[in-house]
Amino acid sequence: MDARMRDSVDPAHLGKMVTFASDSLETAGVAVSDFPRFEHSIREVNRIGKMLAATDLQLTPDVIAAFQVADEFRQSHAYPMHRLRAALMGKIAKHGLRGRTASRLKRMTSIREKLRRMNRDLGQLQDLGGCRAILPSVQAVRALEHVLREELPHEIYR
Repeated sequence: MDARMRDSVDPAHLGKMVTFASDSLETAGVAVSDFPRFEHSIREVNRIGKMLAATDLQLTPDVIAAFQVADEFRQSHAYPMHRLRAALMGKIAKHGLRGRTASRLKRMTSIREKLRRMNRDLGQLQDLGGCRAILPSVQAVRALEHVLREELPHEIYR
């Protein structure tokens, strides 16, 4: 593995390297089953979000269980985030751009703060996972933006 690729991958996932075959988004060594499945209803997620938004939480068994469900909901966003990052890395490589990528899930503290500030349901939060490309110049950013707008079916927000 070359140094650029190694530096762009989260150390926790080094054993699950992504391999690009032509232009596909297929991943090798990373099975869907490696990612958490979320088995709670959105109604339960929203109820738990209201509980966790409170500023005066006491660590009762119900609150601990609520944190576990909320964390499972947060973790369920890891697979789509991973796939998008893999696509991003593939587009960077395919088009001869130099750059790195990074991704992460929003921390529970930040989720709770946002729930309080925005007065939204947990199920409505759209930024539980994020992915970014770090490129050497504005020109490279614009080139990648053009590629992504043309080749990916996702919406791009600025």
